[in-house]
Amino acid sequence: MNFLDNRKFATVVFSDSTLRGALFEKKGNRVGVTKFAEIQITEGRDAAWRKLVKALDFNNTVPLFVGGTAPGVTFFRTLSVAMDTQSRRSALEMELGRHLLGQIPDHKIQFVPLKERADGQLSVNVCVVPETLFKLLASAFSSCSRRADNFIYPLLALRDDDPAVYIPELEEGYEFADGQWKRVDESRKTEDNAKWQEIFKSTFNIPADLDITTFTAVLLIARLVSSDEFGSLRDGIKVLPDQLRPVRFRKKLIATAILAVLLVLNLAWGWYLKWSKDGSGYREIVNKAATLDRDTKKIKAALRKDSRIHKERLRVVASKPGEPDILLDLAEFSRLLPGPAMVTNYRRNENDIDIVITSEDENINYPQILKPISHKWKVGQIQQRQRGNSTSMTVNIKLVPAGQEKPKAKKVRNK
Repeated sequence: MNFLDNRKFATVVFSDSTLRGALFEKKGNRVGVTKFAEIQITEGRDAAWRKLVKALDFNNTVPLFVGGTAPGVTFFRTLSVAMDTQSRRSALEMELGRHLLGQIPDHKIQFVPLKERADGQLSVNVCVVPETLFKLLASAFSSCSRRADNFIYPLLALRDDDPAVYIPELEEGYEFADGQWKRVDESRKTEDNAKWQEIFKSTFNIPADLDITTFTAVLLIARLVSSDEFGSLRDGIKVLPDQLRPVRFRKKLIATAILAVLLVLNLAWGWYLKWSKDGSGYREIVNKAATLDRDTKKIKAALRKDSRIHKERLRVVASKPGEPDILLDLAEFSRLLPGPAMVTNYRRNENDIDIVITSEDENINYPQILKPISHKWKVGQIQQRQRGNSTSMTVNIKLVPAGQEKPKAKKVRNK
């Protein structure tokens, strides 16, 4: 595992009937299995994924690599020559017709080139991953609130000198040996299993109660992920869509954070040098400005209060002796209004009264309603307004002393 990489990672292998996974942690120069679990898919795949994540107990910061098989997934090994990743991908696309039966589905290719041989050729492990697999993984990831760093077909991790491997959940009745698929050779099965026991125990610290034969696929993926060459192989392995992968820019974030700290320190030092020279005078000016601002606000508030008081005094001084009591007039007027009408504004002028009424009944005859006070007040003007489709009607009435009225009424509808 490379420097600054997460010291923990998890691998999960799925099949139609089981989910197997393990949590790995690097301690010193060794990678060990800290937790492992096997879940039978009896209550649905989504429920099994939730149980597995809970059993392994790892959070979103831990890299997750998943593997397994589904209809359309095809693995093979082919010979090639040294070339860059993009050229190899194009060459493998052209070669698919020799390895796939029938029509080639919508897919992505992942591959791992092995060590170059003396004759200049090298073996390449290739897996064809159909696009339909990603829908299955999207549902699984959604159910357990996790995203995977990548999908890795377990046999991609095989090396040239590895013994035959038989993983029933990948291909029932077939093992991969000598670079190709073969019927399981029962006569050497025990010997091959013993070799894998030795390989994995030399690679990982494995708990005594972990059945290596059962977890072979999980350990194969972990061997590839924890290898020194994994970083250079990532471009060839990557097939998982970005929306199913977590965002991991750890190195860039660390470098950005270091640069940001240095920038802040530089700015802080420059500010300190300037502040130490001019700081005392600047703070004094700021304090005086704040004091003046508070005093200004107090003076403005006092002036507004005095202005209201002055206007009220002028109104009282301008009032004529013997003027009728405003409250009595308002009470008498309100008593005459029907229930649906409500006075929303009342203003008493020197010679007349302005009243604003809101009502949902547009057929109220206000001149008729106000006849009982016609000996004192007459309707000088009346305006009715209704906005758009609103059911509410606004009525402006001007009352003038009896004998001075000039009947004038109009109805206006404003939209």
